[in-house]
Amino acid sequence: MAFRRLETPFLSANTSRAGSIKDLHHSEEHGNEATPIIRIEEGTRDEDWVAADLPEDYDPDAPGPDTRARATWKKVKTRTRYYVPGTSWIPNYSLSLLLGDVVAGVTVASILIPQSISYASSLAKLPPLTGLFAAAVPGFIYAILGSSRQLNVGPEASLSLIVGQTITNLLHSDPHGPPEDPHLVAIAISTILTFQVGLFTFLLGFIRLGFIDVILSRALLRGFVTAVAVVITVEQLIPMVGLAGLEREVNPTTTPAKVAFIINNLSSISRPTAIVSFTTLFILVTGRFVKRRFTKTHRWVYFIPEIFITVVVSTFLSDMYRWDKRGIAILGDVALSKDDSYFAFPIQDDNLKWLKITTPTAILVSVIGFLDSLVSA
Repeated sequence: MAFRRLETPFLSANTSRAGSIKDLHHSEEHGNEATPIIRIEEGTRDEDWVAADLPEDYDPDAPGPDTRARATWKKVKTRTRYYVPGTSWIPNYSLSLLLGDVVAGVTVASILIPQSISYASSLAKLPPLTGLFAAAVPGFIYAILGSSRQLNVGPEASLSLIVGQTITNLLHSDPHGPPEDPHLVAIAISTILTFQVGLFTFLLGFIRLGFIDVILSRALLRGFVTAVAVVITVEQLIPMVGLAGLEREVNPTTTPAKVAFIINNLSSISRPTAIVSFTTLFILVTGRFVKRRFTKTHRWVYFIPEIFITVVVSTFLSDMYRWDKRGIAILGDVALSKDDSYFAFPIQDDNLKWLKITTPTAILVSVIGFLDSLVSA
């Protein structure tokens, strides 16, 4: 009787039948090595190879160790691409898309930076520096964890408005009077609030509650967006006509009260501020119309970053003609850090005392942020 090692996969002679032997547990000890073998009787024909010592529970269709490992690795890659989409598109990125992406990035940054600063100071009642960080950090994170190429990730007007109202209410609700440094208290409130928003949003995504959008009426979503747009228009109209300083003195709280405030103080409007604001608005709206009109006949018009050009030119004119000396409010110098630290862990004693009172607002912001994403998509 002879023992021969049988390689796999194999083709049995005269039968044209393919097969494979995956797990042969019958082995002979050769020294210290256990060698899987199959025993074939001497002098038998090739058709009689089936006379082998196979285990009774042998299943030729059962997956072997290599098959299970490949299936596990495939599942890991699929899950990784699902939860971290950047691992899918970054290795396959084409340099032919670089020019268009650079133009898009410059255009988005040119509007996102001043927009974020405006949202932080006008709507969220926070220092301008928070707007700069809010414009920069989410873009890097979303490039790895995001799945949409069209979404502009950054501060939202509606969410900034809710944060600002929460901060204002908490600052004025202190029975001992306003705090010594309102900016530090505002940062503490916004920090613990946004920390909870991130936690709630992560949980909503982890348990896959995205199906909620199918039970929400589209009319409800459009009405919500329209209402938010009206509120934001009124909020932004006040600094556009130069009444921001007077607003802090009068302190109108509701949207109708702010509309009445603008009407009652038309005589106090800063003309230079209004001229610059509405001229810039007209240029941006006209530029978008021109690009839509001539893009089909002149392809190069599509790559003109009108927002970036407007920001650069207005900044240059502000420095040349000293708009701040003419009654136009400018951002000025921004101190990057007061204590030489840019980041701090959000779970601190100064922040935790605002945890309980800001939890309902955090839930509201999470839901409204989800609705905003649905409308944008």
